[in-house]
Amino acid sequence: MKLNNSRYWYSVLLLVALSVAAVLFWKSGAPANTTHQTRTSQNPFPATSGTVSGTVKTTDSTYEAVKEQREQKLNEMANAPIDFYGKVIDEKGNPVAVASTFYIVGAFGFQGSPTLEGPKTDNNGLFAITGKHGPDFSIRVEHPDYYKTASADQQVEYARKAYVQGKSPPLPPSREKPSVFVLKKKGATEPLINYQRIKVKLPMNATPVSINARTGQIGSEGKDIILVKMKSDGDKLPLNTFHAFDWTVTIQIPGGGLVERSDFLNFEAPAKGYVQQLTIDMPASLPQDAWKADVQTDFFVNFGSGDFGRIRLNLSGDKGRVIAEVFLNPTPGSRNLEFDPAKAVKSP
Repeated sequence: MKLNNSRYWYSVLLLVALSVAAVLFWKSGAPANTTHQTRTSQNPFPATSGTVSGTVKTTDSTYEAVKEQREQKLNEMANAPIDFYGKVIDEKGNPVAVASTFYIVGAFGFQGSPTLEGPKTDNNGLFAITGKHGPDFSIRVEHPDYYKTASADQQVEYARKAYVQGKSPPLPPSREKPSVFVLKKKGATEPLINYQRIKVKLPMNATPVSINARTGQIGSEGKDIILVKMKSDGDKLPLNTFHAFDWTVTIQIPGGGLVERSDFLNFEAPAKGYVQQLTIDMPASLPQDAWKADVQTDFFVNFGSGDFGRIRLNLSGDKGRVIAEVFLNPTPGSRNLEFDPAKAVKSP
């Protein structure tokens, strides 16, 4: 959870400081100061120069005015009123009661602000946190019977009106229009075989390496096999240099198939749509924002033996490495891959 928007506020402070410096620089180059420089060249010891005295007073008054304005803006930001209203629902739109809330009221400074526990949601999934003051407000919701989605963590800016001129900032949540948080109801789980970090060093010459999803062993044979091969020029980079290079990875399921898993909260393997192999291709000619040296990908797997699984692969093209997390349902034909660590089983 994001503690506060400190980096953003520091940028604002820096902008104000630069404004002060610009005012001082402008004053030092004003015509009054030019007159003073001419007079000084005629008399190198102007002990009682009225021009000097006047310039100092002008500079001091300008600095104090800018300083006062800055302090006023910071005070407005730090004391912006916060009244937050939220509603928690499930993926079907039903209200979630007794969900927990945790919040952080933003503050200036390096230490940040503590995380505080807020109220539980009522039977309609509603909650409110009011009477707070600060530049921003971070909030998360959770429930032990639900998975968190992307909307379960939110941040709202409350001090925008203090420093944005000529713009209408987005309205904060209200009692009539609360901010909506979505949680996904957990389903029934089955005993699964799980290996969290299978580390594999891949040859960069497209030699395949096998991972046994049932035993977690590398280089073994049998059923429930995942084959991974990499062709990469990452090992040809000169020492202490780095730039885009050609690399490609192919993942293959002998006798079965795999399909990309795009929703990380989807735990049911599809009945069809599998292909025997998938290739991730990273040519050096790709645009800079599209090319990556490291890729993470998720798949559902039909091993063809009646077993279904899901795998997550972290692939490194420059190191020739893959780290695999594997879930396998040992019950033949079952496509349920929702995992409960308390029901984890070892390979039979």
